[in-house]
Amino acid sequence: MVRAILLAGGFGTRLEKGARKYQGPMQDQVREWIIGKSKGLVPIQGREIVSYQLDQLLGCGVRRKDIYVHSNALHFEQYQAWAQRQGIPTSNVFSNGIRTNEKRLEQVKDMLLAIKNVGTNRPLFLLAYDTLVHKTKGGLYCFKEMLDSYQTDQMSRVAVYQKDHDLHRHGIVQADAQGNVIGFEEKPKQPRSNLCNASIYFLDPTKLQEMIRREVELAELKNPLQAVWQGFKVEIVGKRVDIGHIDDVLKHNNIPQAQNTTTLQARLHQ
Repeated sequence: MVRAILLAGGFGTRLEKGARKYQGPMQDQVREWIIGKSKGLVPIQGREIVSYQLDQLLGCGVRRKDIYVHSNALHFEQYQAWAQRQGIPTSNVFSNGIRTNEKRLEQVKDMLLAIKNVGTNRPLFLLAYDTLVHKTKGGLYCFKEMLDSYQTDQMSRVAVYQKDHDLHRHGIVQADAQGNVIGFEEKPKQPRSNLCNASIYFLDPTKLQEMIRREVELAELKNPLQAVWQGFKVEIVGKRVDIGHIDDVLKHNNIPQAQNTTTLQARLHQ
């Protein structure tokens, strides 16, 4: 049976800073949504981001008892409460022990710690807590497509989406005509592809074991695919929703951004 981890070790400091400065429609409501909350628990159209991810996982057959949350110490109790509401064992929520952004673990270290906590003997979905992926023509992407593809060849998957601008801000995946990953670059100055990493992975046990075996090497990188891209295939999705800034929250909750003068002024000075 397949396991899944929601990676929620970040502190969302940029998002919270933007919320504190925000002055615009629904100001009090927007601040309540964000301040003191993990990004994964910020509501989009009335539901937390991780609740949408839960739907995607349940929709492809992952059992609630096989879904885990990797949190930090600051937001640990928030995720335990969310898990209890969703019928996920609260023992499936674990903390990396970090309480402040200044001492945060980098992404790869959080990934490796999470993997070690659940084990490497079963295939694993690994999802960034602030990310949703959609189909080309709307609606959430169905993870069953990724799982079915894996079952045909037993190769790990990384979700990617196509983009035509600001590619230097993303992890860029290179793939051949058959969808095999042939390279990965983290925020390259001269991208060799327009396939952006969507931070959604499906990992075969062999790949999980390789990652743990190469833990020391990977811990120095921004993304594990910089070293372990061999044996991956791409799973192309329509688009990615990434909740990283206050404008993202406003946009996806249909709150007019034109009155958000703080972020508009910041952009003018970039």
